[in-house]
Amino acid sequence: MSGEHMKILNRLAKLPCNAYCADCGEQAPTWASVNLGIFICLRCSGIHRSLGTHISFVRSVSLDSWKPEQVEKMNKMGNERSNQIYEAGLPSAFRRPTSTPEVSRFIQDKYVHKSFFGKKENHETAEPTSARQRNDSVGSNGKKSSKRDSVDKSGEKNASNGHSHKQSQSQSQP
Repeated sequence: MSGEHMKILNRLAKLPCNAYCADCGEQAPTWASVNLGIFICLRCSGIHRSLGTHISFVRSVSLDSWKPEQVEKMNKMGNERSNQIYEAGLPSAFRRPTSTPEVSRFIQDKYVHKSFFGKKENHETAEPTSARQRNDSVGSNGKKSSKRDSVDKSGEKNASNGHSHKQSQSQSQP
């Protein structure tokens, strides 16, 4: 992977919407599920590996090599967007599990069984593709721009109209 893509990946990992593990909420995740487009902590990375690569393909943000298209997948999804999809059906009083067995069950329910997938009424991101279509707009230059945190090829953060991770956390963790 080029130095340019490594910079992008590292900046993506540091965005507020990716600053916490997508599953347990631990700060500063250093692992990722490439096909899910999420950043996860070491403990959750082990659980994701046990699901099989057809569910979650796990890579270290700093130790593994990445292909440009994998970095782009991370740029297009991210933790906040993924959780809007995979956790849409969670009850409003939901508290993130803390013990490893509870976290493991939660991850299996979330990604294998899709128990919470896109179930809220009037939830705009029930499908990743349709969410992307709704959140994309055409700028004055005629090119599509996304209304969420993303990083361009230079590694610079683009403007966002989305909610920060802390806002999402406060809704799911009182």
